[in-house]
Amino acid sequence: MNIVETTGAPFNFGASVATDLDAFEFNDTVATSTLLSDKQHAITGNMDSASDIDYFQFTAVRGQDVLLKLEDAQLDEWIIEFYNNGWMQVATNTDLTIGNLQPNQNINIRVRANPSLPVNSLHDYDLTIGTKVTSVSNHSVSGESNVNRVTYAAFNAVKATYATTQAYHNLTWGVTLQDSTGHPVEGAKAKLKVDQDVSDNDNIINYTNYEKISNSAGRVSGSINLGNCSGSYTFQHTEYSLGYKNIYDTDLIYGVWRLEIPNTGNLDLGVGGDNVPYVVLGHLCDQDLVSSNPS
Repeated sequence: MNIVETTGAPFNFGASVATDLDAFEFNDTVATSTLLSDKQHAITGNMDSASDIDYFQFTAVRGQDVLLKLEDAQLDEWIIEFYNNGWMQVATNTDLTIGNLQPNQNINIRVRANPSLPVNSLHDYDLTIGTKVTSVSNHSVSGESNVNRVTYAAFNAVKATYATTQAYHNLTWGVTLQDSTGHPVEGAKAKLKVDQDVSDNDNIINYTNYEKISNSAGRVSGSINLGNCSGSYTFQHTEYSLGYKNIYDTDLIYGVWRLEIPNTGNLDLGVGGDNVPYVVLGHLCDQDLVSSNPS
């Protein structure tokens, strides 16, 4: 022991902490669990020691199905458990649905470090917990409201693939997410995947992902700027308007899109699946009026 003579000045006590604290550092007991609101939550956390445990509590206010998923980049650094007459370990990197719940039933969750591995406080876990999306409604993906569409007959005349969705420059999309009681789900993800030109990669589909989070009405919506293009295919088609027969030449390129709802397991919600993997998109690059005569 070293004895240091004091001058009578006050002492300042402090602690040096060499770990990275996360937002859930003070929920290390069941009594201090982080209480989660009625929505779907995406949580990022870490552990600063082998004894660190993060506790969470979610209330299924309507008795709705609850989603639980812990992602750890396949590192196996964390263990996730939920309480059901004792703590039960759950597989990581997979969706777990907790169902057959009573209204206002509490779900208690905890995440802890894997005691078989060293703790690295720089590594994060990603936890998805809360109301599960079990159905969707009012989904739409469309171009501008004033699009002069190439008709089915024009595609069929040259044995070409019909473009179900057609747009000049912008795609607008939306979907409503609902739980097992039909109530809207806030905080959940929807993902529109678009390849706006399948010909630029030898017809191999290369999607760009556009992901949004649902609002309190369960609604996800967004818009995508397709930009300009130079058409690979030209179609001649007819439009009847205001007593005139109008013939157009339209240049377009083919694209595709699909709509996915993550974290829904084998429900396979969205648009596009194993049997019909995508919807065909026609990006209209140029449109010229060839003739216009009274019909």
